[in-house]
Amino acid sequence: MALSVFQIAVSFALLWCSFHVAALSIWKPESELAASNDLTDKFVDGITELDVQAQLDAREMLRAKGQLLQSGRRPGSANTTVCVSLPVFEMEPSYIEELLNNFMFFTEPTTKVALHFDANTKYTEETMTRFNGLASDRVALTRTRIPMRKFGGSILYVHLLNSRTLEETWPGVCKFFAMQASNMWWVRKGMEASIRKHGYAQLAVQPKSLAANSGPFWHELLPKALNGWGQPEGAFFPMRMVRHFNKYADAWLSRTHQTYQAILDVKIDVEAFWLPTYALNFAKDIPEKSVGGNFALCYRHMVDSSKNDSVPIEEIKDLIAGEKFIHDTIDNKLIPAAPFYAVKRVNRDLNHPTTKFVVSLSY
Repeated sequence: MALSVFQIAVSFALLWCSFHVAALSIWKPESELAASNDLTDKFVDGITELDVQAQLDAREMLRAKGQLLQSGRRPGSANTTVCVSLPVFEMEPSYIEELLNNFMFFTEPTTKVALHFDANTKYTEETMTRFNGLASDRVALTRTRIPMRKFGGSILYVHLLNSRTLEETWPGVCKFFAMQASNMWWVRKGMEASIRKHGYAQLAVQPKSLAANSGPFWHELLPKALNGWGQPEGAFFPMRMVRHFNKYADAWLSRTHQTYQAILDVKIDVEAFWLPTYALNFAKDIPEKSVGGNFALCYRHMVDSSKNDSVPIEEIKDLIAGEKFIHDTIDNKLIPAAPFYAVKRVNRDLNHPTTKFVVSLSY
């Protein structure tokens, strides 16, 4: 790579990376990822990490190991089924019902979802009866309920429970597995096509990883040549890979005479680390552009104040209108809009203006 091109790539990355995930493309010399000073014309295929060279090196390592998908092959065909995992904990049943209505409106008729209800939330018998009525040919309810925490292993484990529910309810049907948060709402259609095209949402390579502190299982991911990270909200993977990960984790728990509590007790948000790392070290069908790229389905607008805990309506409208960039009005920067079909954070109060606006999109 010519030095000047590399410097341009790094300077762009530093300019746009104020969050843990940054909105930038990976540049390749004299290729489809050519560097340019014109950001509006040269954003290609999503988002990259600060360490551009680490992503390029990882691609070459995976190519040498035969883990990259063959050029010209697509991860999924036009009729492969996408299935979604949705953990919920909200006390108000109307919120969960509207969230599910939003899912039904913006997804294809064949797309399915599994819901897990947080064991920490004490629903009445009447409410649980109401939730049981949600089950259909597109909606499954995970019967095993575990307590969820904001940080730790519970969120990942709930997604894994939902993946098992999907497999048990519709054996062999789900070809892709996507992860949704309960304050993540869909605002435009077409996410299934993106999943079938890209296969993996985001496999960002990290030379050093916070997940090294996530306990013995992290070090069990052998041969672990690469540390992975990916935005959890709107992440997606082939269901086959998730099924293999479940078996791998089950075997480790059995061999070490532990229960799933060992995963719940982890102290960091492993839903961002363990699945991408497993994919980078074991999967054999990785599209090259997913390594260092970002095709996660959800636009995340993070805020500090609970009073304003919601993505601004103007940013949602940018996405719906098909703008090339979303104008982040709080941080005053532009975010490439192409990969996004959902938004977070949507306030959990149904009377909040943003929430009312998003709910109205389904009617």
